[in-house]
Amino acid sequence: MSMDVSQSEYFKVVYKKMKKSNEIISHSGGFPNVSSDLEEWPVCDSCDEEMSFIFQILSKDLPLPAPIEAMQLFCCLDSDCETYKPNSGSSKVHLSKVQLQKELMKPEDIDSLEQQSISLKKEKFETEGLSSDEKYEKYFCDKFYGEFVGANSPKKVECSHCSKELTFLSQFSEMDMDEFEEWFISIIQICPDGHEAVFQAVRG
Repeated sequence: MSMDVSQSEYFKVVYKKMKKSNEIISHSGGFPNVSSDLEEWPVCDSCDEEMSFIFQILSKDLPLPAPIEAMQLFCCLDSDCETYKPNSGSSKVHLSKVQLQKELMKPEDIDSLEQQSISLKKEKFETEGLSSDEKYEKYFCDKFYGEFVGANSPKKVECSHCSKELTFLSQFSEMDMDEFEEWFISIIQICPDGHEAVFQAVRG
């Protein structure tokens, strides 16, 4: 599936609590489905501890650059690590180019966050004529595509493969990330050609 999304559209995230399951769906918390091109559970470069699994999104639910089948986000939630910085080594956005398996990737001694299903509702993103306050009131939400809405803009990042500037993909501040989400708005930026994606966060 190609990344064919109009700039006047976005996908609003809707969460729903669910029982832990190995069903292959877009979800936050719990554990990820196995991706055969992710060999090991991501470890934080700063503290050498395993990162927390945050969410996975399937390409059947969200347009992603081909040949990406799914996107899985892992972050270190230790307050001493600089997870908020892009390419800090304290987060990993895994772009799976293979279909996920029904088996869960579930290492021992790793606690999971609250599991919720994720559904995406496509809506219009129209900001012409809106003041900053009106734009914030209408479009500050967990979403994919559109554009970032918040008081502090994310840092610009270039793809390490092709040097193209990464584009805004997602922002979220409502899913379970322990105390991290009390302080930050989380952001994912992606290479237009799908080479890589990075996580960063800004003060809310």
